[in-house]
Amino acid sequence: MIKKLHLGVYGAIIKDDKILLIKKARGPYTEKLDLPGGKIEHGENINDCLTREIKEETGLAVDNFAIINNFTWNINFKNEEGNIFMHHVGLVYRANIINYEQLDEQIKFEDTAGCQFYPIRDLDEEELSPFAKFTINHLKNEIKNAI
Repeated sequence: MIKKLHLGVYGAIIKDDKILLIKKARGPYTEKLDLPGGKIEHGENINDCLTREIKEETGLAVDNFAIINNFTWNINFKNEEGNIFMHHVGLVYRANIINYEQLDEQIKFEDTAGCQFYPIRDLDEEELSPFAKFTINHLKNEIKNAI
C-alpha cells in the first residue's frame, strides 16, 4: 500500500444560502460533490493556489479569502498507481467572488466534471466529499450559534 499526504486549499463560495460545489471526475471522491480547490504547488502561496484552483474548476475570479477551518481525513482508494492510503489535509476558506457571471457550470478540468450552486439545507450528506460535508456542517453550526 502506498501512503500519501495530500495538502490542499478549498473555497467555500456561498450565495443566497447556496454553496458552489464541483462534481469529482476521478480520485478518491469520484462522483461526489466537493469544494473547489486542490493541491498547493511547490513554492505557491495559499492565496495564489486558491485563486488558481477556483478559476480552473469554476471559471470564477476571487479577490479575498477568510479562513473557515482546517480538516483532515484518511481514505483508502485504488488508482493506476495501486492501493493508496491518503492522509488528506484541507485548509478551507470563504472566498469572495468578483463576478458571478463568469461561472462555467459545464467546465471540465482534470478531476472536475462541472459545478453548480446547491441549496445548503437540501444537500444529502451521502453525495458529499468529506471536506464538503465538514464545511457545510461547520457553516450550519455557525448559523445556529449566531441566532
